[in-house]
Amino acid sequence: MILIIFLITIINGQDTTTCEPKNSLSWTPWFNFHKPSLKGEYELHTAIRSRHPTIVCAEPRSVSAVNQAGIDMNHTLDMILLRSFDVFCLNNYDPKFQQKICDDYSVRYCCPIIINHHIRDIFVKNKTYTNSFIDNQSRFIQTKCGRTTSSSLNLFPSTTHTGYIMNLFNSVFSRIINGVESTPYGWPWLVSIGIRYRHPNGLWQNRTHICGGTLIEPSHVLTAAHCLEQKIDDRYVPFTSTNPTLESLFILRIGIHDIRSTRSDEIYGAKRIFVHERFISSTFENDIAIIRLDRPVIVTRYISPICLPSNNILPGSQVTVAGWGTVTETSRVHSNVLRQANVNILPATNCRVYTDVHYDTSKQLCAAALDWSKDTCAGDSGGPLMHQNNGEWTISGITSYGYGCSKRGFPGVYQADVKREGEWQRINSEDLVRGDIIHVRGGDRVPADIRIVHTSGLLVDNSIITKDSDPVTKSADYTNTNPLQTNNLLLCGTSITHGSAIGIVVKTAEHTLLGKMSNTTESLDPKRTIYARTIRSLFLFLTVFGLALGVVFFIILYSTGYYWLYAIQIMISVYIACIPEILPAIIQLCLTRTAQRMATRNCLVKVIDALYDLACTTILFVDKSVLTSNNMGASQIWIPSNQVRILSAAPLDDLTIIHECMQMSGWQTLMRTAILCSQAECFIDQHQATRHTPLTEWEGDAREIAIIKYAEYADLDIAAIRQLYPRRDLRPFTSENKRIESFHFNNEPNMEGMYLDCMMGAPERIFHRCATVLLNDEEIPKDGDIVLERMFNETLIQMGSLGETVLGFADRQYHRDDGPQENWRFLGLMSFSDPIQENTVKAIEKCRLADVKVILISGDHPVTACALARRLTIFSSESETVEDVAIRLGIPVERVEPRQATAIVIHGRDLHSISQLDLADTIINAPEVCFARTTLRQKQKIVECAQLGKAVVACFCQSSDDRGAIKKADVSVAMLNGSSEASRQEADLVLLDNDLNTLVGAIEEGRYLWENIKKCLAYCLVVNATQLVPFLMFIIFQIPLTLGPITLLLVDLITQLLPTISLAYERPESDIMTRGPIDKFRDLLINRRLLSLCWGQIGFIQITAGFFTWVVVMAENGFWPSRLLGIRKAWDAAAINDLEDSYGQEWTYRQRKILEYMGYAAFLASIIVVQMANLLICKTRRLSLFQQGLRTNMFVNFCLIFMPVVAVLLIYIPGLNRAIFLERLQPLWWLCPIPFALMIFGYDEIRKFFIRKYPEGWVAKETYH
Repeated sequence: MILIIFLITIINGQDTTTCEPKNSLSWTPWFNFHKPSLKGEYELHTAIRSRHPTIVCAEPRSVSAVNQAGIDMNHTLDMILLRSFDVFCLNNYDPKFQQKICDDYSVRYCCPIIINHHIRDIFVKNKTYTNSFIDNQSRFIQTKCGRTTSSSLNLFPSTTHTGYIMNLFNSVFSRIINGVESTPYGWPWLVSIGIRYRHPNGLWQNRTHICGGTLIEPSHVLTAAHCLEQKIDDRYVPFTSTNPTLESLFILRIGIHDIRSTRSDEIYGAKRIFVHERFISSTFENDIAIIRLDRPVIVTRYISPICLPSNNILPGSQVTVAGWGTVTETSRVHSNVLRQANVNILPATNCRVYTDVHYDTSKQLCAAALDWSKDTCAGDSGGPLMHQNNGEWTISGITSYGYGCSKRGFPGVYQADVKREGEWQRINSEDLVRGDIIHVRGGDRVPADIRIVHTSGLLVDNSIITKDSDPVTKSADYTNTNPLQTNNLLLCGTSITHGSAIGIVVKTAEHTLLGKMSNTTESLDPKRTIYARTIRSLFLFLTVFGLALGVVFFIILYSTGYYWLYAIQIMISVYIACIPEILPAIIQLCLTRTAQRMATRNCLVKVIDALYDLACTTILFVDKSVLTSNNMGASQIWIPSNQVRILSAAPLDDLTIIHECMQMSGWQTLMRTAILCSQAECFIDQHQATRHTPLTEWEGDAREIAIIKYAEYADLDIAAIRQLYPRRDLRPFTSENKRIESFHFNNEPNMEGMYLDCMMGAPERIFHRCATVLLNDEEIPKDGDIVLERMFNETLIQMGSLGETVLGFADRQYHRDDGPQENWRFLGLMSFSDPIQENTVKAIEKCRLADVKVILISGDHPVTACALARRLTIFSSESETVEDVAIRLGIPVERVEPRQATAIVIHGRDLHSISQLDLADTIINAPEVCFARTTLRQKQKIVECAQLGKAVVACFCQSSDDRGAIKKADVSVAMLNGSSEASRQEADLVLLDNDLNTLVGAIEEGRYLWENIKKCLAYCLVVNATQLVPFLMFIIFQIPLTLGPITLLLVDLITQLLPTISLAYERPESDIMTRGPIDKFRDLLINRRLLSLCWGQIGFIQITAGFFTWVVVMAENGFWPSRLLGIRKAWDAAAINDLEDSYGQEWTYRQRKILEYMGYAAFLASIIVVQMANLLICKTRRLSLFQQGLRTNMFVNFCLIFMPVVAVLLIYIPGLNRAIFLERLQPLWWLCPIPFALMIFGYDEIRKFFIRKYPEGWVAKETYH
């Protein structure tokens, strides 16, 4: 794998990694190649310092080594470097210094080092190096660059260095692995940098190669700073007047292929070295340097500079690296000949994965061979990263650092530029101000709204602002007052996909178009779901009611003489009785189970509250893409002549139809325009594409793919047409302009200098923009031709009446010297059929039965939108639009009263003139509504008006322009395919199968969820009523306590926990989708009707059952009801042991308490029995239990057994019953609550019958909760 930027393996500074050395030997500081200088015996060997281990110094021994120049050496070894570095062996060994060296340096082992990757920038402006690299007096004299010797000298025009070296990313110790030998003298700008060092024999020798470089101007070489950086340590020989200067140490060889060449005219010296003033050796930040040669080179066929870049290269681009580095990672010998390898720029996201955590995607670049087989290796540092652009080779980076050679997973790693005070500066985007001149390049995110003054091959991704994600061309030309449509504005937040631009900042921060859009959506009130509001009101009511009632009980008890601790105990019991503790968990369980079921139905629930809101949905706004298969095919073609050609009557592969079309005058011109406007691309070679090429092999808009498929059926050579008319610019389709404009060169014979512009889009807009019409191969003026205009309108209505999308086509030709004019020529119309998705009509019928109004929002012509609505049954067959009424009555449309129409089609242009109240009234009250020719931004107004009419809105959203609708809609829905990434991220629901039936299923699940929560709540409230009344009776009538605090908790555990959970698993009632939506204003979770039913009706019967059983127990033991009234104080007095009952028998305090506990058990048993009936009736809200059945929920059946069994165990197990203040009951007493249970069941069945029979009757209004 190629590392264009490698992690350096020889660096300066202290190592920050921790490695455990073998044999537990400690680390000592890293040191240089230089040996400690004693008696002047050791001299400077190299300018590159290294981290390396030493070996244990032992007695002198002789080894055979080879240095990187290929020279064999056989010397006495003092120290050998255990890495893939040069070996320096010295023979003037002095034994007396051996022990000192051994004491200072112990054996150490290297471990891989990961170093921060930083960008290295150098800016070149006005032919002058700046930023302290070269003084301002040094200027370029080069006039030709970037030409290899394999090219003819006259192949490319002269190029001057007028650009900037932007982001010259570096690579240290990069090395060519698995590359190929370069063509001799094929890279005339490559430079081999060597170094002079003093041999142990005292003579100065040349080390032939240490790094690479690039000739960028006859007097200057660009390389990596770490190759030249040098510090002097006191342990080594300092520079003196007798020692060489740093510059004189380096040797540069230019115009060579084999580094063994000894020609003196190829060798140059360094006159001055300019290392980046902010170069940091430990992190290799700003690893750039420039060497001024001791004399200018003579530009020849073998020596010439490389071009400087004008823009960044895109991810995926192929680049070339070259050098004389080692050919394997373990090799210590450089390649004698120049080698090269091709690598690819990796996306920034991949670089983050492959490199260390310090990699900055906004500043750095990395590259790798796709198969990780080729790499650069030791000795290629400073060499160029080369990219061919328009026939010229430019330098796009400097090899700086890397880790290993050809290691899989280790790619090479290679801010806003602002011009202030005449110099380019890199600053943070938040520091931009109006008036700054800014330079943006490929891969940059535009930091502000910018007025373009210069571009170079600029393509911009506007998907964050508009729906379309295809890159669009921008230029310095002013084309429109609308900032979204003009060519000379770069909008904040958009991305540069290719090329570069220089412009002036005109808007920043919240003043930009993106900032205003964000402020608009953020100024909207935060969307609080209906579920959140309902749950909040429910628990607020229960909490306030419980606390208030508990405080009242405490005050009454304490004021009547009860001990304060006992009063607090009763207060807490009352509060517990008012609060269904299990309810929050039950609600969450219902929500979770519903979300899990929705996942199995291909619906991803992102906001779980939205499930509840779906139950309240009354209006569903849908797009055409949701309802159709998005698999378009060409259906009709009309060319202005005497007749309309209908193609939908026969298949497109009918050769007769194809032949007839080809004979039509103007057909080929129309098809040429359609093909050039289409941006559909085939995954396979377009020359190999045929009519049998499946649609899956094409990528693009469905209409554009349909055009290409039709052209294939006609045996048109699409690739040849596009090659004959290469595109030079494009204005993409948006919901605002409703058209595509494609600009091309005309390479036809004898058409030199001619341009061809093509336009496709909304027919009425295309037609009205044209000045002429192509009729029978002749251009005729359009203005004033009433017959032609009537023919156009009739044809458009005829095509649109079939519910097909209709596009108009136009073109114009002009000479480039004349410039474009508004002389468009109308060519004709083409319509496209899009089959309706399977089961879509059934889904709309289900919505109608569920009383959910489906409203189509379309960008098509009103005639097409109306026809599509009829096909989808959004408009019924009996409904009439204003136009239908006019035709039926034989009067002009203007004389038709709008209220006579039962179906309304609202044009997008009319939304500006309709007040919000009128629009809300139309949406809510009109039986059938459809919107046509609307823009994506008008959705928010439509949604707001619907909500103004008290509707609950679910809305499909496609693009980032829908953000307002997403925020305002009660439920926002996106599709996995067809919606933008931004829409999918912000939507509440995502349909994984793009099927409207899935959303209908979600509405059903939402209603099912709401029904189950209501059932659980109704069951809990009845239990709470039976818990609360005993305390009221205890205080009001001064009777003994009928339900103690511990028994109250037992009631909660037995009758609330599992039974309430079981209701969450109840299957939906069969008529759930035939009822109306939940009224968010009337059908609250807790309301007057629910409290009346649970506390005033079912609860009253249960309380009666409990007190009846308690009275029976007390009466059989001698206390008649009349005796119990007002006996509370005497009953609870421990000092009274002679309390008489109704028969005059005396009861001690202990005996009374045993009887009291028996009353607790009786009350508990009665609640258990009647709660079994309550559980059964809560299985349904509207249907009879016999209609629902008992087998729909086996969990409920289990609870019907569980509750009495647990009660029996608690009452009759000896010891356990006394521990929880219960006493045994006579078996006969269990029969007391049974009649009340039957009463509850019978009463509820009668109530539900009247609700079904008379849904608008008094019973339904007062008891249907």
